[in-house]
Amino acid sequence: MCINNLRNCFLLLVLSLAIVHAQQDAASLATAASKGDKAALAQLTTLAGKGHSSAQFNLGSMYDFGDGVPKDSVQALAWYRKAAEQGNADAQGALGLMYVEDDGLPKDFVAAYMWNTLAAARGVDIAKNLRDALEKQMTPAQIAKAQKMSKEWSRRNNQAVCLFNGLGVLAHPFSQRSAPQLRTS
Repeated sequence: MCINNLRNCFLLLVLSLAIVHAQQDAASLATAASKGDKAALAQLTTLAGKGHSSAQFNLGSMYDFGDGVPKDSVQALAWYRKAAEQGNADAQGALGLMYVEDDGLPKDFVAAYMWNTLAAARGVDIAKNLRDALEKQMTPAQIAKAQKMSKEWSRRNNQAVCLFNGLGVLAHPFSQRSAPQLRTS
């Protein structure tokens, strides 16, 4: 049993290192592409097209700010969404922000609240602040709908987000335990 646990830990470590390396590669490619390196842009786009969430986020950011590519809100939204759907917290926060203030795109406070709840649950502080500010502009029905959408997304993607008084808390995705009960007295 101990050997199996060690093997599992080793495999998890190798996988973690591979993910970190791939994220660093995507960030390095994005930096080079933003400086006009066409080969780096092509590699980043290829990685993003193959489903690499960090590359998708970086490409979305480049289109969002017109950094190394023409500014294109539609492209930015599409790349952010692909990364966000894979659980990339930075992309979730960026997507939430785009649904609030980006020019040329329709505002959608419900979608913005949902994506910011997911990002906040994964530690993106600015997403929590934006979500809290949005709440003041939304009806209780809109908030309830956004919270329901957050929970449904989390369930589909095996990431439990519990809402305690509007605060997003990400539970360990493999945990079978229920959320802690809050005392009322």
